[in-house]
Amino acid sequence: MINGEELKELIANPEKAFMADRKSLSDRIEAQRLGTEEVKDAVAKTAKEKGKNLTTDFFDGKWGSLVLDIVDTGNKLKEKLNDAKKVKLFAEYLQKSDDQQLALEKLSDLVTSPYGVAIYSKISSILDSSSADEDLLQILSAYLAKVTDSEDIRKTFSRSKTVLNIISKCSPQALILIKNRQVWPVIPSNRSFAAVSGIVQGVSVAEVASEFAKVNVFSGISISSIQAAIVDMEFNGLAKLIYGNDATPGHDHNKEIMMEELTETGNFLLSELVS
Repeated sequence: MINGEELKELIANPEKAFMADRKSLSDRIEAQRLGTEEVKDAVAKTAKEKGKNLTTDFFDGKWGSLVLDIVDTGNKLKEKLNDAKKVKLFAEYLQKSDDQQLALEKLSDLVTSPYGVAIYSKISSILDSSSADEDLLQILSAYLAKVTDSEDIRKTFSRSKTVLNIISKCSPQALILIKNRQVWPVIPSNRSFAAVSGIVQGVSVAEVASEFAKVNVFSGISISSIQAAIVDMEFNGLAKLIYGNDATPGHDHNKEIMMEELTETGNFLLSELVS
């Protein structure tokens, strides 16, 4: 487990924290450097003479131990990063609590419960496989608070696992869009389009994303990221582009418009993210 000082350095300046490991490996590689032509000759000769045993022979050579060291260093640094993500998540969780001692006690109960540790493991898996940006940390910390507030984690275990499975498939931007469903825009339709069972077909996602980008809440997200988030939602069965008449007060109710609409699964996730 990473120590406190390493962790603070890693969170404050990840590049600097990894510099010593990078320099150590670079120095060792340079110390054993072969000339370019020598490397080519050695590899070609070994490949020709040994054929399928090239990989085995490689590790018997002067570079083998360094390759193993690089793998080992990568694993250790990955472990450190993952620890840092979890600490940042817990810090976010505690900052949202009015009673931090109570919040810590609930967190302790979670990670020492058979059901709770399974939920914690799933949250850890999500963090391990993502960049853990601030948006994702906020969403996960809010959901963590909801889970720890449960009177009986056993009873909410299946529901929590389902929610986390859905979250694990979504990009942070898609989760932000879903969490702010109440401000989704209508998409003006100035041309004909096809629809199957009420779902619009053949409309450019970029056209939809450009309307989302006009909403203040999403102004900090690039159009390309919004576009990817919409594709993400639709691919995962969380939203669909539908059409109908504009029911906005004061608008022409005979005018046809398009808009993204949450599916049943999407509404289920929304209810878990906002309540």
